[in-house]
Amino acid sequence: CGILRAAKLNIADFFKELPQFVVKAGPILSNIYGSDWESRLEAKEMHANAIHLKILSKYYKRVFGEFFVAVDNVEKNSSVAVQASDYHRFGWLLFLA
Repeated sequence: CGILRAAKLNIADFFKELPQFVVKAGPILSNIYGSDWESRLEAKEMHANAIHLKILSKYYKRVFGEFFVAVDNVEKNSSVAVQASDYHRFGWLLFLA
């Protein structure tokens, strides 16, 4: 993730460019790491996981909004907004566990 931030790439752009990287760097990486370098990289699995997490995140945001944000809209306090953000993150981590 640090590499993506340093390169100013989001994860969608990274996975969009990855097949081109594999084609261009494949022969070099095969010589260095062996013929199974692509399976060791686990890029396809990471891509599938990223897609699933994106879908789950959209679902969670919608459900969180339906259950919690509607109740908190009565109070328009900035501290409530901070607490709601903390609750959102905590709930997301629980949801993933």
